[in-house]
Amino acid sequence: MSISNWLVYFNSLPKLNQLKIYGRKQSHVQRVMNKSLVTEHIMSIKSLNVIEINGYICNGMYSFLKRLPNLRRLEITRCMPLLLSELSVALKHLPKLEELHITNCFSDRNQLIIQSMESLRYLSIRNCANLVGLTTIHGTRLVKCSFENCPIPASSIEHILQHSSQLRSLIILKCIGIVGTLKVASKSLHVLAIQYCDHLNNIQLSCPHLMQLQITMCSALHTVNIVSNRLVEMDLTGHSQLTRLCFTHSPYLQKLVLTGCTRLGTSLSENTISEVTDKNLSLIHISEPTRQAEI
Repeated sequence: MSISNWLVYFNSLPKLNQLKIYGRKQSHVQRVMNKSLVTEHIMSIKSLNVIEINGYICNGMYSFLKRLPNLRRLEITRCMPLLLSELSVALKHLPKLEELHITNCFSDRNQLIIQSMESLRYLSIRNCANLVGLTTIHGTRLVKCSFENCPIPASSIEHILQHSSQLRSLIILKCIGIVGTLKVASKSLHVLAIQYCDHLNNIQLSCPHLMQLQITMCSALHTVNIVSNRLVEMDLTGHSQLTRLCFTHSPYLQKLVLTGCTRLGTSLSENTISEVTDKNLSLIHISEPTRQAEI
C-alpha cells in the first residue's frame, strides 16, 4: 500500500486510544509519525508503547510526542539512540501524562529533567546505564517511583523525595551510583525497598508513615537509623557489615528479619532489644544468606 493510500485508510479509522510502535517496521513507523495524519486521531491517543526504534526514527519521535496532548501512559523500550536531553524537552508537551516507563534506553550520558508534569503519578526506569541523574522542576505528584540498574546518585533520590509530597512507594534496585550515605526523608512514604546497592554504607530514614521497609543485600552497609513509629514489617537480610541498627518505638511492628546480620550481636541498642522483646519477636542470624529473591 502506498503512503498516500495508507494515510487515507488510517484517517478513516475511529479515534485511537492506544498505539504500539515497533521500530523493526520502519516504514510503518514513518507513516504513523507522518504530519499528514488527521490531528484528531493523534490527539486522542492515551497510551503509547515505543519499541526498538533507531536514531533516524528517534528524531521524528520527539516532534511526534509534542502532538499528543492527551497522552496518559508512555512506555519506551530498547531505544538506545534516544537522547535524554531531547526526551526531557518533549515531555514538557505532555501535560496529562500519568505513567512513564523507560527500559534499556539512552545514548547520551545525561540526566532526565521532568518539568511541569504535575499529572505524573508513576515513574519506572530500568537498565539505563547512561542515566546519571534526575531532576524535577516545579515538583511532581508522584505516587510510585522505581529505579533498577541505573547509576542514579543518592542526591537524585533525595531530590525526588524532597519534591514529591505524595510519594507512597520507592523501589531502588542495583543502583551503583548510590555511594556512601542515603538520606530518606518523606512524610508520605509508606513502602521503601532498597536492594543490591553495593556502594551504599549508611542509611538515615525519617519517614513517620513508613509501614514496609526492605533493605537487603547491600554488601557495604554498616549503619541504619530509622525514625518511624508506623513500621509493620522490616527486613534487613544479608548485611554482614551491619554494625549499627537504631529505630524508634514501633508499636505496630509485626515482622523483623535480620538474617545474615552477623556483626550486630550485642551492638543493638537497649531500646532495640526492648522493642523486640516487647513485641515477642526474635532476631534471626544465619551465617551467609543466599543472594535470592529480588523485587
